[in-house]
Amino acid sequence: MANFIYVRQKGPYGNATPIANAAHLIGDEPFIFVYADDLVVSEPNTFTQMVNLYNELGGSIATCMKVHTDKEFDRYGILAGRNS
Repeated sequence: MANFIYVRQKGPYGNATPIANAAHLIGDEPFIFVYADDLVVSEPNTFTQMVNLYNELGGSIATCMKVHTDKEFDRYGILAGRNS
């Protein structure tokens, strides 16, 4: 089962601040970090896919989606990569 803990964010407002504020609770345990406004419909659901990949690969998982048109480059943060 999962544990859910609420921590108020202190300090600068960047992407890593929430993780830094909760580091003492996380320790060396695996965790899922998501933004409340990132809604993704997928089958199986995103968390299940992330947990399965973590169990298979044993490391950090960064969720991504394929960008199909040039117009989408302005809508999303883009990182380069290759299909595996």
